[in-house]
Amino acid sequence: KKEEEKKTSETSTQRKVSFMKQEVVMRTEDSTDFGSATVRRVETQAQELTDQGAQEVVQTFDVKEGDAFYALATFVSETGEAMNLVEGERVYVLEWNNADWWYVRKHLTEETGWVPAQYLKDEETYTMYVQRKLVEKIEKLPVFEKPKGNEKAFAPKITEKVKSQRSPDGAQVEFVCKVEGYPRPQITWFRQTAIIKPSPDFQIYYDDDNMATLVIKEVFPEDAGTFTCVAKNCVGFASSSAELIIEHPLSDHGAEKHDRRSLSRESSLADIVEGIPPTFAQRPQTKNSEEGSTVELECRFVAIPEAEVKWYYNSVELKTTERISIQYQSDMHMYCSILKISNVSKSDEGVYEVYAKNREGEARNTMQLNVTAGTKQPAEPTPKLEAPSIVKALTPTVCKVGDTVKMETVITGNPKPKLKWYHNNKHFKTSKNVNIKESDNIYTLTINKADLKHDGNYIIKAENEAGHAQTSANLCVQGEVVEFLNKLDDKEVKEKETVKLEVEVSSESTDVKWHKNGEVIEEKESQSYKFERTGKKHSLIIERATVHDEGEYVATVGDQECSCEVSVVELSPEFTKELSEVKVTCGEKAVFEIEISKGDAKTRWFKNGTEIEFTENVQLIIDGKKQRLEFYNVELVDAGEISCSLGESQCSGKLLVEEPKVNFVAKLPSSTTGSFGQDVKITVQLTSASCDVKWLKDGQMVSENDKFSFETDGASRTIIIKNATLEDVAEYVCVAENVRTFTELELEGQEEKIEFNLSEIKTETTIKKGEEVTFTLPFSKTMAKKPMMQWFYNSTEIKTTEKWITSITKKTATLTIRQVETMDCGTYTCKLSNSVSQISVDFVLTVKDKPSPPRGPAGVEWKTQDTLQLSWMVPENDGGAKVEEYIVERKEVDKKSWRQVVTSSQTTIEIRGLKKDASYNFRVIARNAVGCSEPFIIEETFTAAKADIPKSLPGMPTVSVKDVTSRSVTLQWNPPSDTGGVHLLGYIIEKRISSSETWERVETVESSCRIFTVENLKEKSEYYFRVSAENEVGSGAAHETEMVSLRTHARVPSPPTAPLEIHPVGPHALTVEWGAPESDGGAPLDGYKIAVRDARRQMWMEVGRVAADVQRLKVQDLAEGHEYFVRIFAKNEVGFSDPLENEEPFKVIRPPDYIEENEDERSKRDETPSLSFSNTETLSSWMRESNMDADIQSYTKSSVLRRDEYFFRLWYYASKLFK
Repeated sequence: KKEEEKKTSETSTQRKVSFMKQEVVMRTEDSTDFGSATVRRVETQAQELTDQGAQEVVQTFDVKEGDAFYALATFVSETGEAMNLVEGERVYVLEWNNADWWYVRKHLTEETGWVPAQYLKDEETYTMYVQRKLVEKIEKLPVFEKPKGNEKAFAPKITEKVKSQRSPDGAQVEFVCKVEGYPRPQITWFRQTAIIKPSPDFQIYYDDDNMATLVIKEVFPEDAGTFTCVAKNCVGFASSSAELIIEHPLSDHGAEKHDRRSLSRESSLADIVEGIPPTFAQRPQTKNSEEGSTVELECRFVAIPEAEVKWYYNSVELKTTERISIQYQSDMHMYCSILKISNVSKSDEGVYEVYAKNREGEARNTMQLNVTAGTKQPAEPTPKLEAPSIVKALTPTVCKVGDTVKMETVITGNPKPKLKWYHNNKHFKTSKNVNIKESDNIYTLTINKADLKHDGNYIIKAENEAGHAQTSANLCVQGEVVEFLNKLDDKEVKEKETVKLEVEVSSESTDVKWHKNGEVIEEKESQSYKFERTGKKHSLIIERATVHDEGEYVATVGDQECSCEVSVVELSPEFTKELSEVKVTCGEKAVFEIEISKGDAKTRWFKNGTEIEFTENVQLIIDGKKQRLEFYNVELVDAGEISCSLGESQCSGKLLVEEPKVNFVAKLPSSTTGSFGQDVKITVQLTSASCDVKWLKDGQMVSENDKFSFETDGASRTIIIKNATLEDVAEYVCVAENVRTFTELELEGQEEKIEFNLSEIKTETTIKKGEEVTFTLPFSKTMAKKPMMQWFYNSTEIKTTEKWITSITKKTATLTIRQVETMDCGTYTCKLSNSVSQISVDFVLTVKDKPSPPRGPAGVEWKTQDTLQLSWMVPENDGGAKVEEYIVERKEVDKKSWRQVVTSSQTTIEIRGLKKDASYNFRVIARNAVGCSEPFIIEETFTAAKADIPKSLPGMPTVSVKDVTSRSVTLQWNPPSDTGGVHLLGYIIEKRISSSETWERVETVESSCRIFTVENLKEKSEYYFRVSAENEVGSGAAHETEMVSLRTHARVPSPPTAPLEIHPVGPHALTVEWGAPESDGGAPLDGYKIAVRDARRQMWMEVGRVAADVQRLKVQDLAEGHEYFVRIFAKNEVGFSDPLENEEPFKVIRPPDYIEENEDERSKRDETPSLSFSNTETLSSWMRESNMDADIQSYTKSSVLRRDEYFFRLWYYASKLFK
């Protein structure tokens, strides 16, 4: 008795532990221990024990009757002839003659029976085994969360230790431990060396106030032992232990079969370190949505490695469309897939399935979408479309290799714009280290472990129905200093030769950028340039160089650059296509064509050695490098040698003119007039009576028939058009040998009103400067006779010239304007008239040009030592098109190339990452739909070292309350306009209950965070909140909210109501029906959770969740002949109710009237929602086995033996201590 009292007193023990062949002294203080279950601490040496070694130690002891031993592991008798053991259970030896089996008595229950001797160890050996086992486990446990930004991490610390407890058998026990540390430690509870997993009997909580709690709902004698709470993060860990004592007398509770082994049994730790199959962390909830609205179905899961995710509706895989989008987000090993459906309709209602798969396994989950008819309300005006607007542009950033980088922009628009991200003009998506998130128009790009490949220009393009916008910024990733191993040399080449500029750098993983005359050469300009890369060598190749390729070329890598001048010796122009012989007939047109190497070269044309004078019949047409000499109505005297001279070069060809074998005495008139319903004759007179002719109508051969007939009278030829109608109005051509003549037929006597369809006419046209535009007025039907046409420009009549070309047919009237200039803007009017009508149509022409340069004076303000705010004035002329963005470029004073740092739709931007000792010049370029303006160069040179920036506290952020629930409040804020001359470190969030004057710090978040939810608030309370910005000087003034009242006072709902009706529907399925809870707990029901347990097993498996309006469910993929228990939980926003459960197991049997048929056909007839039991069962991860909803953020598996924090740190720093 005295010995037990001595064991219960506080002790301070000192023991020596040998680890990694180094002896370390470790001093710890124990909490009060209780005699009936305490383990006597002795001075021991921790060493690696094999099973054989441990056995030999035991055999050397002189065992006596009544000696105490401890169970090394849990033992379950397969035959029932032996007695079961629980790890750590104390027994007393009664008989030990048999070396393999000992007869023992349990300490608490006083049960007696045979147990394997190898499972029993004396106190000293068992203590060493526990230490070794826990050390092995702590080394394998992963830590998922790492420090964010520049916040300093620190190891966990126990601020409130776990306290030992005595408890009657069958009572509820609660262990509490308070910890602190950053990143937020992960909590693991142990009993002896076994991880305790959450279950209805063992409940684990880890609140935001850092209180870790283990609740044992009903203790049994075998629960007695040492319980350890371990807090671990990436820096270190801390632990605290306590004893659980079960007091006498023992009750008869749990006399029915109970078995804790399934709850304490460990799953393999290797699957945590090497991989985790996809496991849904927060199961999707049933969604209710009105028609016409937008709904998001969200699914979160944990997986190692990253899983492939697919969404299905009615077994058909969903793809991204205009109405459906699938978004993907990730944070370490937590992933979130979001299915977004816009303009929801009734046809979208049903069950959606999400499927995730990686190399470790796969998982499926379902959720129900209910669509209700939209509430009829008075018609509201259609929301005004708003083009995307860049509220906050991307900010240029400089970082080092391995840093975490965040680039943020705020973009608004209605409807919400679609975004595309580009890196160095190439579209990119999220990857393992690159994550894109969106929240309330705030778009954030996060790059974990930045690498040199992430260096470059980032562009966001936003687009919706109303327009588009974009913003860009440069990310400079500073890694190893890369230098040029050779410099560029000046080059002088002749035209058409190849120029190769080559540099060699000190790193193979670095990209080289090329510039010409200060402008970046993009790879998309591959028609002019060719890029090559071999190892460390980078080349720019200019093939067939021209004088336009002359200039200064600069190669840049990081901040290093080298340059050279390329000179191109111009060659004399030459013919690339020479004249050839042309043969024509008198009266036709002859065309001579050449092509020269330079379009601006001057040519001279000659006929028989005499320079040609150009007239109406002889014209020269120049089109770039092509030139055409055209002869109209050629005569015999035009025959001769035609030559062209180009400098000292010359080429020639012959013009051969043939006399026609036959000719027309007189050609047809340009138009022939007839009357409706009368025969129309078209006659030609030939020079020869023996020549045959052909007649064409609109280019088609005409043959004799009921409509057309032909007459021949000597040398005259006639076509007769019988009973002329509107369909006969066309161009008629007579072809005789190698000559032809034509006329257009017009009909009189039934002139029609000029009509047109205004909706088919494009009356407003916008084009770029230098383009060609044609205004067309189509008639509703073909006119019998062409009307009179006049075109006017701003009331002045237009005459046909080379620039202004008018034409009219019986179908259309057109005006073509070539090489449009800004001065051609205005209104063009087409007036048409005939004897019965007159019309007038206006066309408006708008010409867009590049904008003029942005204007000064430029505003410059240093925000921090490496951040400068730059502002300017809008261009004087936007070129007729809205300025879409401004491009800001910088150039170090001693460098030659300009580098783009940011694009913005605003006239004020921040430029970060400027080097302290460098001097910079800046220039701004305006861009509209046509192109870029000339740059506005800010003449002043800026040097960060010369900037006088006093450091001060930051300003006050602007805070608003975004959402309120019964236990949480969501805050949103904008950053302060004044950061105090240095970068912000983060924001401090505080809360104060209205009944108190004391503010309590809730969280400190990083500077990129703009929204935060304060959770676990006291229901039915009123709070104040405030947010302050913090920099290296300190925290600034806080912005306080108005008083916020939590919305509802709710509790969990009551259990679903009985009876729980279960019916078989096949050899592998059953239906379950239940009633709604009597009380919803004061908050609307979210739905029901269904769990199933095979009667032969101890674990409950959640098979899924259904909406609140579903009270009937089919559970499929069960094993025929097996017995099952079913639990139904009701859920509201507070949590889950107690379950409704069948008292006796239900056996799945084949119904007598069951007929084998196609399962798909049966499913189509049965509209009952269904879930699969096998999908849950195949997930073998530790989270599924322990019947928990996996949330890796709040449930972890870190554990160590108590009092071993110093021991762990020795291991952590061993590589430094024992070099």
